Amino acid sequence: MLSVDAAATSREFEELLRIYLELDDVYYAAMAAGSLSWSLHETGDLDRALEYGFLSFRLASGNDDISAAMLALREVEIHFHLLGNLREAAILDGAFDALSGRHGFTTPPVFAENVLRRWPGAEALRGSLGAEAFDELRGIGARMSLAELSQMIDTTFTARQAGQAASAGPATS
Repeated sequence: MLSVDAAATSREFEELLRIYLELDDVYYAAMAAGSLSWSLHETGDLDRALEYGFLSFRLASGNDDISAAMLALREVEIHFHLLGNLREAAILDGAFDALSGRHGFTTPPVFAENVLRRWPGAEALRGSLGAEAFDELRGIGARMSLAELSQMIDTTFTARQAGQAASAGPATS
């Protein structure tokens, strides 16, 4: 089903996501949204990759699928980092580690390898923020629930969208 072309793959996952949402199959919709996020990442469309990573997180956490929510949480963290939302990325880094420990989640090796190919890693994030700020933000994330994380991600995502709309300038007719 996957094509070599990331744009074609993205279109395939968009169609699958539409079908799964239409069928109200939240489990598969969350997986399709997460896969769409990664394929959009490959095309360089990080804003849409963030959007679908967040959708994957919301669907998975809302369906109490902790494993899928954890994968999506890391995905959103990576996109925040690459898009310059460093503070939020550090919070999600702390949340990911804390929630993984609380829920006994172990990152699948294939997922870890995928992450390493796309993300400079937490140490790069630490270097950008400074060790003290990074550790403080990770501590904040470590104390957050999935619902609090979802709200923080939504707030940041909404602010990013508003900023993009504002930077695009007024609509012309």
